[in-house]
Amino acid sequence: MKKKVIELLALIYPDLQQLENDYFIIGSCAMLLSGLTIPIVTDLDLLMSSADADTLKNKWSHRIRKGFTPENQHLFRSNFARFNFGDLDVEVMGDLEINKNSLRQRVSVERVMEISIEGLKIKIPTLGEQKRIFMLFGREKDIIKADQIEVYLSGK
Repeated sequence: MKKKVIELLALIYPDLQQLENDYFIIGSCAMLLSGLTIPIVTDLDLLMSSADADTLKNKWSHRIRKGFTPENQHLFRSNFARFNFGDLDVEVMGDLEINKNSLRQRVSVERVMEISIEGLKIKIPTLGEQKRIFMLFGREKDIIKADQIEVYLSGK
């Protein structure tokens, strides 16, 4: 699975380097790139500014998954698009906000680590930060991932 993620990153990396602001890989791919074993990954989640999301929407317009509706739409708001890249899709979330207790809260990455994989420099949240973000999302699948990170960290 990690090989497919790295191949996808190598494909999109030149476009990501043209973005104006920082972007971060979050979700299962960030966990995988951090060293955790993730058996199934269906997409690569990119957190970025709304302007950069527009840039990628224009650049990858031929890859947009038209009619795709993310689950739990009531929880999240962003400049969103899902792109078809074959084995793995890419989801772009510009200025992502989560609805918690009837309040909109911007999702940000506060602690970052940069990793180098096959010549690519990728920014992902630290494992502790990934856990915080999953807990913020709060869905059952996110709590399970946060627990996986906790187990991984306790074994180090």
